[in-house]
Amino acid sequence: MKSDKFRFMPPLGHDRVFIRSEVLAHIAEITGQSIEQTARTFHYLRNKGHLVFNSRTRKWSGAEYIPTEDDGQFRARVASEIAELHKICKENLAKCRSLQAANDIIVENFNALVSHVNQQKG
Repeated sequence: MKSDKFRFMPPLGHDRVFIRSEVLAHIAEITGQSIEQTARTFHYLRNKGHLVFNSRTRKWSGAEYIPTEDDGQFRARVASEIAELHKICKENLAKCRSLQAANDIIVENFNALVSHVNQQKG
């Protein structure tokens, strides 16, 4: 069974009545299997984790399905995650600048100490 064909399957509805199941129709279209074989394939893909169920939408999709850009909720979530990463980057940059400033002071003091020691020797 080549489950790779189903990793990115878009969200589809499933019904216990085989002829009303979008998932089974999709699998049958790709595999050319009979409806009974398609049902077995669906259960195999589900049990192996290749298909996942979204209880909020009540639809099945491929485990690696990525929503399209039309999906407003997906875009909002990504925007929120980008904003959070931007905030973290700004905080880390401020810490780096602070550490760089401290490092510069240490280097200045070290150089002054070395200069002082060299003058004492000379």
